[in-house]
Amino acid sequence: MCGAIASIKLVGRMEILFVALAVSASEVAANDDTILGRLQTVDASVLSTLTLTFERESPAHSMLPDQGTTTMECTMTTSKTAWALECQTTKQTPVIYRAPGTPGFQEIDYVDGNLIIWRLDAFKTLADGSINETYYEHVGTIVAPSGLIVKQGKTAMRSVYNLSDPQNRHEMYRCLWAAGLGFSENLKGEVEQETSKKGVIPVRATGSYGASLHGTWELNVDSDNGHLVRSASFTSERSDKPSIILKTSGTKNFDNVQIAQEGRFEYPMLPHKDETILRFHRFTPNSDENFLTRIREDLKKARANDEVELMDYRDPTGPIRTRNAPIDQR
Repeated sequence: MCGAIASIKLVGRMEILFVALAVSASEVAANDDTILGRLQTVDASVLSTLTLTFERESPAHSMLPDQGTTTMECTMTTSKTAWALECQTTKQTPVIYRAPGTPGFQEIDYVDGNLIIWRLDAFKTLADGSINETYYEHVGTIVAPSGLIVKQGKTAMRSVYNLSDPQNRHEMYRCLWAAGLGFSENLKGEVEQETSKKGVIPVRATGSYGASLHGTWELNVDSDNGHLVRSASFTSERSDKPSIILKTSGTKNFDNVQIAQEGRFEYPMLPHKDETILRFHRFTPNSDENFLTRIREDLKKARANDEVELMDYRDPTGPIRTRNAPIDQR
């Protein structure tokens, strides 16, 4: 994130994107004729408080592309001290039986000749001064070779992080990027751009993706439409192949703010095509405090539920997991 601001205490090095951007807006004003300066100014003016609603379409199973897609309805909101995201499945491709020996499946995926498939059904995330965690609900389906559904069950899991750990915020970044926004905080080094100041401007810069990957971003910035990023790719310094490719399309105008209508992600490092699509419904420049309160309460209830599985990333030796009973034993 941007450098530390002495007059603001960022909770446990949470580096809350929106506070840092709001503070840095005046600092970059003098350099607003550079593409990085313009991106920072746009991000500073838009991202400090917002609420987004959108549809999210992604593979129903991240490692099994032949299992179709899942569509979720999502809401994300930010304030100057917190952000929250919630997605809930609205439709998905029915589970498809695959015989033992099919690539991608192992012996553990079968019980009595029937296939077990787990799919993400919902998740909610919160990061503020006291909470940094995500709650997931998965639905497990046992399907017979005939295609008949033998049994279904649901399991829940909490992923908990140190307050200083940025891993829990990756999905938020991707939501912003899909809207064509929020890239300036990931551009850390020297920025190269073509001299053209109109139309789509190609940009190349060193930067980061996630908590630990460092490398090069290549962007195309639409100077005629709110300096939205129209395409982006990140290549790690340890690879010659992009880790992520993004394309945005369309423009929506809300309260004098422009966002992309749609954003599409691909992950070329995977052995199969994996595409996630976000289609934006609505943007408002305000935090949804009722939404933030509800997500906090939901996560408190999950912490008090002994049946919720825990993946604890706070231990320095690695994540500690407590397991629930397999679906066929419930």
